[in-house]
Amino acid sequence: DDAADSRTTGLSARLPPEESVTLLRRYYSGVDEVVRDSHGMVDNLSGGQCRCLFGIRGLQPPPSSATFIHEYHACYAALQLKLRREVFSALAPKELYVHCGIHTSELVLGGVGLHNALDLTALGDGVAVAQELQLVCEMYADPWSVFVSEAVFRRVRQWFDCREVDKLRLRACVRPMRVYP
Repeated sequence: DDAADSRTTGLSARLPPEESVTLLRRYYSGVDEVVRDSHGMVDNLSGGQCRCLFGIRGLQPPPSSATFIHEYHACYAALQLKLRREVFSALAPKELYVHCGIHTSELVLGGVGLHNALDLTALGDGVAVAQELQLVCEMYADPWSVFVSEAVFRRVRQWFDCREVDKLRLRACVRPMRVYP
């Protein structure tokens, strides 16, 4: 399964709480639409962050499809978010920044929490790697950036123009990882 993390940067700190809630609802609705259209699901919303999953049984296209590769769908969704830049930015009084980190690995999807507050979520090292890739976007100062891991790059390079920009030691990885925008 793939985890993709996207995050808005600092908006809630600059807006009154009511405006932040309204903006985030509109933003989350737009992200959800893009992700569902790309055969994924929004797994977790927290502040300005969205965690989206791809390759979940029942949400992916049939195996006969040429684009059965769920890494393709995660990258396609991230690019669709970039294409909606003006729509999302029009929601905010200042420019909206969206950073996406995409990694592929085995994940466990299950209920976590208390018996009266159970939440369905994804668990696994891949989630942490996607979150760290999302943070890498800030290092490169591109307000609408997408970074993918080497594992994702290998699966999507025939469809997307990516180039290696760095080899980084992420906290979630034992060895340095090549990253691609």
